[in-house]
Amino acid sequence: MNHLSLGVLAALALSACAGLEGGAAPDAPATQSAIHAYQATASVGDFLLVTIDKANRTVSYENRTNGLTATGVGYTVDARGVYSFTGDPNGHLRQAIELEDEVLVADVDHAGPGRDTRALAVGAATQPIDPAAIHGGMLTMQFRTQNGGMEVGHVDLGRSGQTLTVDYSGYWPRGAMMTGSDAFNSGPGSLTLPGGGAQGSLTITESKNGVTSTDTLFKVTSGYALDMSNGNMFMLDRSASKAFDPARAGDYQALAYAKVGARGTSDATPEPGTPSVVLETITIDAAGHVTVSQGGQTVASSRLVPVADVAALTGAGKLDPTRCNGLFTFEGGSRQVFVLFSDKGLLFTSFSPGADDSYDYAYGAAVRL
Repeated sequence: MNHLSLGVLAALALSACAGLEGGAAPDAPATQSAIHAYQATASVGDFLLVTIDKANRTVSYENRTNGLTATGVGYTVDARGVYSFTGDPNGHLRQAIELEDEVLVADVDHAGPGRDTRALAVGAATQPIDPAAIHGGMLTMQFRTQNGGMEVGHVDLGRSGQTLTVDYSGYWPRGAMMTGSDAFNSGPGSLTLPGGGAQGSLTITESKNGVTSTDTLFKVTSGYALDMSNGNMFMLDRSASKAFDPARAGDYQALAYAKVGARGTSDATPEPGTPSVVLETITIDAAGHVTVSQGGQTVASSRLVPVADVAALTGAGKLDPTRCNGLFTFEGGSRQVFVLFSDKGLLFTSFSPGADDSYDYAYGAAVRL
């Protein structure tokens, strides 16, 4: 099974997606400072520090996972608020969307421990994280560039001193394609959090079967994000109702990572398939009907359905419908798509099984225009 062990799930359960919103127009004045610092996690398991200098129109970054660094990289911002980068010696940053001093979503190349993978990085302005504040009922969405690419689910977190208790359930569609495996996984777990007060990020070490891995937990605008060795996970608080909220209607702009012709591999083996990152426009009406377009061409059109109402996904041994409020799904051709909303944007992911054990998947972050 590729799904994560309970120790890591406990850490993943702390993740949350920041609220996302459209980037500033070209030459927009800085609000308070010309320097904007971000922490981000790429879907191949890279933890990045990114600093944007608006006064000099340059960006600097440090990839703390694979060691890539650069300073003074030039950038331009188009009328849509999309960043393009020039002169990056590593070719690491390709394009990005920013909500100033809150969120950064970036298309990164030469990512991963081998500096050989394209991925999507999502992060937020650097801010303190307080271990004592982590608790609650949340929805989960995981991104990675191998082993099925995605997973969604729900988790409840409890506290007992420095121990965090976890009750997790997840849906991993790749599992349904594997002999002797299952698309659903669940179970209790616990994690001892570091002591002390607020910090910039928390380092979480897990040992299993003689293998030790280190994950990084950091705060984003409305919660937490976790960077781990094979990807990342984000979380949002569950909604009060399973129904679509018409206040979420509007136009969104997204960066979307997609891979065609993927196949399952071990964590140490690169996943085959053709990756790409594209800019998409997502329009949602007050009734929850979604239209997705690329370059002016519609690529998907359907209505959001609460996961709580989908029998194939909920019930005994599956996701708990009473804990799925705020998680939506729809079918886009052969793709099964999942959507989570934040206050100012959304996250999405999709999966499509193919022939001869191949599959396609996608995921991304959208900012509200």
